[in-house]
Amino acid sequence: MRDCLWPLRGVLRFLASPTWWLRPALSMVAAGAALGLIGVAVLWWRWPPSSVTGWHAWLAGAMAIGQAAAAILCAWLALAPLLVAWAMDALVLDVHHRAGVAHRPLPGVWAGMLASGRVMAGTLVPRLGWGVGGVVVSLCAGPAGAVIAAIGMAYVACLDAIDAALAARGLDGAQRLQALRNHRFEVLMASLVAGVLNLALAATVVLWIVWLPGLVVGAAQLVLGWSECAAEPPTSAGHGPPAAAGPRPPER
Repeated sequence: MRDCLWPLRGVLRFLASPTWWLRPALSMVAAGAALGLIGVAVLWWRWPPSSVTGWHAWLAGAMAIGQAAAAILCAWLALAPLLVAWAMDALVLDVHHRAGVAHRPLPGVWAGMLASGRVMAGTLVPRLGWGVGGVVVSLCAGPAGAVIAAIGMAYVACLDAIDAALAARGLDGAQRLQALRNHRFEVLMASLVAGVLNLALAATVVLWIVWLPGLVVGAAQLVLGWSECAAEPPTSAGHGPPAAAGPRPPER
């Protein structure tokens, strides 16, 4: 059975581990403040004037809410990869360390950036699909579009969280893309769960800051069960596995 509840387990485990809270929570506070300011600014800009009354005011207000949700989603598409890469990379490694998994050597800075860029390019179509779809629905459907925007945010966050977890296991860009394709249905279904969590935690305001760190924790634990991470990383070019030792000659 495919695992689709890992976002929920990740959030619960993050909440149960106070030693993980400081850096990710502060990063999410800053991100939430930026997204909130963007949403409020668009809402204030598009809110109907007092001269508009009746059902026209209700319709204009709903459209303003949808446009604010669309603006937040667009900002999130650019912000999520930076949050995961810069603020939560150590969180992935700590999850793997606590699971007793041996550390694998990671590529250099430039190699890592190129690999991440390849994954971003390889997942550009679904990212833009959710982004454009969420923006269009938000603009046309008002508050109902906020639900689509929340799921779109969750899908992008799940992609970035899993990508960071795969990178920590030493997979290059092509291997990470293949792993995401192999488990695309699992990622999609988990995104729906993560979208519901996004809305539920956002309703509390304060607890929303644990949402993305929880996804990262859940993804880090998830990939340890994937066959792509169970296999040994390939050897470098020109250096095959060591040859089996033959019988030793008798000593003279």
